Order: sequence, then C-alpha cells, then structure tokens
Amino acid sequence: ADMAKVVWNFFKDKGMSDEAVAGILGNMSAESSVCPTTLQGRYGVGCLTEEPTASDMQNYGPAGGIVQWENINNPSSRFLDLINFAESFGKSKWLLETQLNFIVYELTNGYESNNMVSYVSSYGVSGSTGLESFGKISDVEDATTIFLRAYERASAEHLDTRIAAAKSYYAQFKK
Repeated sequence: ADMAKVVWNFFKDKGMSDEAVAGILGNMSAESSVCPTTLQGRYGVGCLTEEPTASDMQNYGPAGGIVQWENINNPSSRFLDLINFAESFGKSKWLLETQLNFIVYELTNGYESNNMVSYVSSYGVSGSTGLESFGKISDVEDATTIFLRAYERASAEHLDTRIAAAKSYYAQFKK
C-alpha cells in the first residue's frame, strides 16, 4: 500500500484541510520517508515490513516511527506514551494505523494538543484541540512550518526540504 495515500485519507477523514495534511506528510517525508518502522540512523533499508526488534531499538535511535518519537533505546517520553497507547488497544506500536491514531491522540489531549492550539493561534486560527485548529490551516508552507515547530520540534529543521515534499504531496493528492 502507498503509505502516503493512507496517511492522506486518514487525516482527510478527520476533517483536515488538504494543506494541513500536506504539511503533515511533508514532515513525515523528512522524518521517516513516511514509514512507521523507520529508526533514526538505520538508513538505506527502505520501509521494512517486519517490526524493529529490541536489538534494533538498542542499535539505532533515539527516535523511531513515522514522526520519529523519542526515546526508543530506553523507552521514555513520547515513545513510551506510544507504547502504552498501542498496548491499550492490543496493537503493535509499529503499525501505521496505530501511529496515526496516536498522532490524533496527542493532538487531542494534554501538552501536544494545547501546544498546537497555542502555536496555531498566532496564525489567527483557533480550535478546541490541536487537531481541530491545525486542521484549519489553509497554506501548505504554513502547515509544514507549524507541524514542524509545534509538533515535531526537530533539532535539524530542513524546512525547505519539508515544504518541497509537502507541496509535492499536495499536488499529487488534492481533489
């Protein structure tokens, strides 16, 4: 299956604008090549269908997953939250569906949601959750920048690369 198309349809079904979803995909492209089994530092293997092993999680990292949550080596912080979320549904943390649902969870609960609402408000857009407010963004570059700075918080931004990818997905999938 085309992971990017699955991601596009998933977030469109949540009522998000084409521009917001393109911004998410532009970030996922830079973080993981839109692949839920990606581990930081493990390059050139493509999107593996088999799940990373405990050994893989010690040898790579500290980030893993479609948006590169940390910390996989000694599970903590947002990656530990993903593990607990997945286990509560009896699902694998490495499944695309699990990770997409976890992004929705983060953007509708607690710190990540509140942080996104606050960040998006500076663009003159409001909503009761991060998911709702971010989903209203109507510019691809803004959406890519917002998702990077408010949600990803990557140390290496590579914003131009993310925006170029987002624009490409937008052109490919928008109705």
